[in-house]
Amino acid sequence: MFLIGIAFIPIGVVLYLANAGVGEFDLTYGRPDPHIVTDHTVLKNVNATAHPNRDNVTFDLDDKFQNDKDIYFYYRLENYLQNYRSYRTLCREPYRSAILSDGSNVSIAPCGAIANSMFNDSFELYYYGERVPLTYKGVAWEVDKTVKFKNPTGKLWEELKQKTAKPTNWLKHVTELDLEDPDNNGYQNVDFIVWMRTAALPDFRKLYRILDRNKSATFARGLPPGRYELVIFDNYPVSRFHAKKHFIISSTSWVGGKNSFLGITYMVVGSLCIVLGCIFLVIHLNFGNSLREMGSIKES
Repeated sequence: MFLIGIAFIPIGVVLYLANAGVGEFDLTYGRPDPHIVTDHTVLKNVNATAHPNRDNVTFDLDDKFQNDKDIYFYYRLENYLQNYRSYRTLCREPYRSAILSDGSNVSIAPCGAIANSMFNDSFELYYYGERVPLTYKGVAWEVDKTVKFKNPTGKLWEELKQKTAKPTNWLKHVTELDLEDPDNNGYQNVDFIVWMRTAALPDFRKLYRILDRNKSATFARGLPPGRYELVIFDNYPVSRFHAKKHFIISSTSWVGGKNSFLGITYMVVGSLCIVLGCIFLVIHLNFGNSLREMGSIKES
């Protein structure tokens, strides 16, 4: 007991201190209650102006986001049940026939409730007028792009473009998701892949972008402290099912992202082990038998 406690408490302290140096900015946005700040330790000042489907939010970040580790950008949804069985299993095939408003019968690609409800908010971040370079490279698993969501090629790609229709709630066809980068178009689109990996809990976050340190010397060591402007293109409605949307910026350390649970758990378990060890030691000293007494009992 004592050995476990002596080992766990220092480990917990180290993990907790490492996590304390990780910065995380969490902004709740969207109508009808936009710009609800949930992290007052990082966010110092917020000013917001709203336009149709577009919000401009200014805020200050401290120096916790400037280091040699990656800076990640997430969107987070609360009260969104991606684990609902009917939602997940409505359509397993890549295509499904449907009758359009003009009476024609075509296949929808991709089909299913998950694809049809794809998250389509987008974000732009500026630092004193300079756009912060974000990249989608490294956001999705490489095995997803090369195997599970691999695009058809040649004639099959042309048939996908000409003989299928977009999901009902989409503004673009799947082959038009990113016309500037073929590697990010079609089923291989990073935002599509990330969304299709459903979450197990109703409160979840999904990786949106990663800071590209190589495009600007300003951001070579992360996000410098100062004032930022976040432009939110608010396209995804969630108020009808009482969900909330967040935009999150998170730095990292050698233990990963911001999560104090592991360090606290180690310290609590270590403390319990020491307390229980002390209790058992007192019981043994007061009510236990010595080795000599145990030998006497055996001889008798």
